[in-house]
Amino acid sequence: MAARCVLCPIDFDAASLAALPLAVEQAKARDAYLDLLHVWQPGREYVKDGPPIPFAEEMPEEQIKQDLASLPIDLPARRVRFHVTGGDKPAQDIVDLAAELDAELLVMGTHARRGLRRWIVGSVCEWVLHHCPCPILVCRGPEQS
Repeated sequence: MAARCVLCPIDFDAASLAALPLAVEQAKARDAYLDLLHVWQPGREYVKDGPPIPFAEEMPEEQIKQDLASLPIDLPARRVRFHVTGGDKPAQDIVDLAAELDAELLVMGTHARRGLRRWIVGSVCEWVLHHCPCPILVCRGPEQS
């Protein structure tokens, strides 16, 4: 049987960071691991607090894991696991990892996009809601136009 876990996708924007405290709270309440996932997308700059890391042929996996480890997480380090994947379908990567880990819960932020931007960009959260094998807790981030 797999270890109990709460999965939280993090792309370092305001919406995903708003979901992190909820994920920590749920991991504590369930006595579960907290699994953080970042999906690096080729062809896009990787952005955190500082200047973006320009597009590179290879995923900056170690840098991303260090950035995930630097997030404020009120759990013992042994209960936090980091995952980095690369691809152009972040929603599928989220669902795949939730299934692989047999996650008890997925906690994720939503960008709250509206109008034309949502139609063009799409919604990772919406796709995950329709395909994820486990319950999902959605945290609304700051509204974007």
